[in-house]
Amino acid sequence: MSRALYTAATGMIAQQMNVDNIANNLANVTRQDKKRKLEFQDLLYQQLRLAGATQAEGAQVPVELQIGYGTRPVATQRIFSQGTVISTRASVPVRIKDMARLQLGEEIQLTGMGLIIGLEGTGDGRQASFTLRMLANMMKRMQLAVDPTQIRVRNVAAVSTTATLSPYHRKGSRIDVQVASLGDAETLQGGTLLCTPLL
Repeated sequence: MSRALYTAATGMIAQQMNVDNIANNLANVTRQDKKRKLEFQDLLYQQLRLAGATQAEGAQVPVELQIGYGTRPVATQRIFSQGTVISTRASVPVRIKDMARLQLGEEIQLTGMGLIIGLEGTGDGRQASFTLRMLANMMKRMQLAVDPTQIRVRNVAAVSTTATLSPYHRKGSRIDVQVASLGDAETLQGGTLLCTPLL
């Protein structure tokens, strides 16, 4: 096969892979997927003449002469830059959380308040009125009528929760959550943290 045809064929194969990559980007445009870009590399160059070489007349050649032997794809790069904001003028409302995306490199500090139960007498004392209110409100949300004066809070503690979410966490990843007592609980050891929303 002629070298020119081989060089042209490598370019066509690389261009086909580039078009395939563009099609993949278009297919995933509605998902929260980052755009990918193919990186290409020259295969080989044949050096026919060096820069500064002397010609037959004694003059020096100012530039080199090389012939390439084609290209090949070598890597797929993800592009993490933020996209352009475009007004859709749609009549359908869109929630901000459906459009939001984390910037790479940003960590997000999440905080919340919750309850730890099952403390076997080491929880908050009667002075922790916010623990009583939190517990009464939680029971009310479960449609359980409870008299706050009948609640024994020594087995319950109000806590603050904090967590740091890095951009490298994915759905289903485990994160470390720090828990600190808000009241006068002696210890939180052995208790169970109830489902606590982190914002």
